[in-house]
Amino acid sequence: MDDDIFNFLLITGAIHGIIFNIITLTFYKKKKISKAIIYLNLLVLSISLNNLQAWLISKDYSSSWFLIKNLEVPWYLFILPMFYSFLIHFLLIENKYRKIENFFILIFLIETSIRLILITYCYNISSDIVLIKSYTQIEEIINAFLSVIVFIKSYKIIFKEQHNYQYALSFDDVKWLKQFIVLGSLVLTLWFVAIIANIHLKIPQRNMYYPLRIGSSLLLYWIGYQGFLRYNVMSDRIHLRKEILKNKASYQTHHKPKTESNSLLFENICKYIETNKTFLNPNVNLDNVSKDLQISSSHLSKIVNKNHNLNFTDLINEYRVDHAKTLLLNPNFNNYTIIAIGLESGFNSKSTFYNAFKKFTSQTPSGFRSKNSE
Repeated sequence: MDDDIFNFLLITGAIHGIIFNIITLTFYKKKKISKAIIYLNLLVLSISLNNLQAWLISKDYSSSWFLIKNLEVPWYLFILPMFYSFLIHFLLIENKYRKIENFFILIFLIETSIRLILITYCYNISSDIVLIKSYTQIEEIINAFLSVIVFIKSYKIIFKEQHNYQYALSFDDVKWLKQFIVLGSLVLTLWFVAIIANIHLKIPQRNMYYPLRIGSSLLLYWIGYQGFLRYNVMSDRIHLRKEILKNKASYQTHHKPKTESNSLLFENICKYIETNKTFLNPNVNLDNVSKDLQISSSHLSKIVNKNHNLNFTDLINEYRVDHAKTLLLNPNFNNYTIIAIGLESGFNSKSTFYNAFKKFTSQTPSGFRSKNSE
């Protein structure tokens, strides 16, 4: 019964990965597919092929032919190298780091050739396949250590070498990549435990490898979808920002808070926010602005509350919403995603953007765009 459940999850995961590739490639049918998306697709495809092979072996559907039955292709070898290649292209630092895919293609071809030689030897000279099984264990150990090396390189890039991708950080906080690295370290640990258990404890493969393979697949499919969505938003933001900077005067936001205040200090606060485009900084807060204006944060808060009947955060969000409305109304930005426009307007997430937009307009951003484009 357990085998049936695991096998079902394996084949479902394999199909899921193939569907992912079809969807992403269809999405880019009329566009030039970036290398980041290509590597992301190859990452998911490697998992899918690995799961499909595991399912075929477990169901004994591979073939009665000796060659096919013992030809376990090490698709998993490409998983971390493809992630690494996606990572450096996603962070726009591919020119700063050495490419590794050719090395792993060579290792893959060498390992596959050695296996074919061993299969031929066992078929023609010896009926004993212990030699093939021993090689499989050695191959997995080698590939595990190679994967760890790539994982460590990826870890260093994300956690230790942020100075190399400051430009990408202005479009994405990479928290999701950090989460992946943390969870990925647990999966790698489980992999080594499974290898040791398989060699020394002779625990049946299904007891260790099936849960590991399914757990790692779920994690990697998650990174696939996250990567695809994040990359598209990031790509939109990059082009959107370039377009705004190129035609700065055309996309200037002219906003005055809805207030009847005659407070000169409040007017100076608003002028400071408008002149410096403070609202476009997703990390701006009361302390930052009060320090720049050389007044206490409590006094600044009281001035805003008294003259605007809203708190400081709402004042900043009002500016952001007005800026987003300017972009949403401009037909030049119709091809850009709404979330990209929201993030480029200073919001740090889709939810805060939608909530603030509805608060100040009583509409959703998509509803606002549709209504005003008719």
